[in-house]
Amino acid sequence: MKNGFILSNFFYLTAILSLLLCFGCGDTEDEQEVIKPNYNTFDEYPLQSDDQLPQLTDIDLKDAEQWLHLTLKDWGNLKDEDWEKLKDKDWIRVTDAEVKELMNLNVPPGWAFDGADEALRKKHREAKFFQQFGDIPQVRYIVESNRMRRGGIVTLERAIQVVAKSAAMYFLFPGPGNQQAFETTRNLLQATIEQEERWL
Repeated sequence: MKNGFILSNFFYLTAILSLLLCFGCGDTEDEQEVIKPNYNTFDEYPLQSDDQLPQLTDIDLKDAEQWLHLTLKDWGNLKDEDWEKLKDKDWIRVTDAEVKELMNLNVPPGWAFDGADEALRKKHREAKFFQQFGDIPQVRYIVESNRMRRGGIVTLERAIQVVAKSAAMYFLFPGPGNQQAFETTRNLLQATIEQEERWL
């Protein structure tokens, strides 16, 4: 019995030592340096690196912080001119003639499943927005924003526009999913503001 106890302990000791030989003792000499990606964890939008940032003033940051602190209710109460302030010089605006055409467009049943013509499906989607909600700033903003299809680096201005779009979506389709999307984009704006402040 004593030999069995000694043999079992010897077996366990041998097993532990062999594992240490296989896996090492925690030596970090072979590990490579971990590079933290420059991405926001909320939406996988790439944030700006220092060499890509435009020169900002405190006024830009104060303006961004004002947009950041708006609640969903505040966004719902914005006036037409406030929505226009959110659009930059490259913004593709929907004309009144286009809105009239979209409001009068006959959208066939099953239009969303017609995979033949992407441009026509996009036009039908825009028409349904205007026909369902009317010519209101939130609809114009969403339609125009969808036409922009920007990618790449998230600037301060772009982060504000993403928050505005999610607020407009919540205004049209209130629900927990769109509320969560709004909070996520606000977090993106907060992270972008913090990065800009560090850069100044």
